[in-house]
Parts: sequence; structure tokens; C-alpha cells
Amino acid sequence: MDADIITVRNVERIVVDEFVNNYLSGSLTPAGSKINDDVLSYHFPKTHCKGSRKKFYKTSNGCLVYYSITKSLIFHNGMKDYWDKFCQDPTPKWKLAQENPAAYDDEELASGKWKQHKFVLCFLSARAM
Repeated sequence: MDADIITVRNVERIVVDEFVNNYLSGSLTPAGSKINDDVLSYHFPKTHCKGSRKKFYKTSNGCLVYYSITKSLIFHNGMKDYWDKFCQDPTPKWKLAQENPAAYDDEELASGKWKQHKFVLCFLSARAM
């Protein structure tokens, strides 16, 4: 089995809904072509990549799949880290930052490369402005 796929069993639907809706600010959608609530999924937004000849999107940002009959939650590509943080404290990070903005001064939100230059997106403190 692939190391980037992790399964958690005996997870209630209401907990998965709270995790996706409140913590990830997303929504569960039926997986596949059938419209039913047996298999639900959530995908992080896709990354835009430029190939040698084509532009394409890749889904390496992670996803989760919930099987309501077996109450199994399957994480792909690092989504388990978010679940572990949610289990420790279900309060979303945006709500914590809203309550105490100074605690998140200069915290890294995202990082990456653009035209061979690295960048980091941070919360800015009032003194940095």
C-alpha cells in the first residue's frame, strides 16, 4: 500500500462534516459518478503546473474519502496531518487568529517558487507595515 494513503476507522459522519466544513472550510461531495451519500470526498484546490508543452492541473495537494457504510476515512497526500491537528484542537486556525491576531504575527501561511525565486506568504504584524 502507498505510504501517502492512511485509513482511520470508526469515524462518525458528523465528525467528518465538522472537520471538513469548519476546520478546512470546505464541503463533502459525492465521490464518483453516482449521486449517493455512501462515498463522500473532499479535495484541496488543484495546483496549476506548467509542463513542457501543456498546462495542466495536478491534485497533489491532498484529499480525503469517507465511506459512510464502514465509517472509514481515507487520507491521501498529507491530509492526515490536518486530521491530527483537528483531533488535538477542533478550533479552526482562522478562528484562533481572529481571537488573538498578535499570536500569529509573521506566521508562515504558504511557500513556493515562482520563476526560480522562493517566496513565503505570512501574516504581517502591525510593526512590519
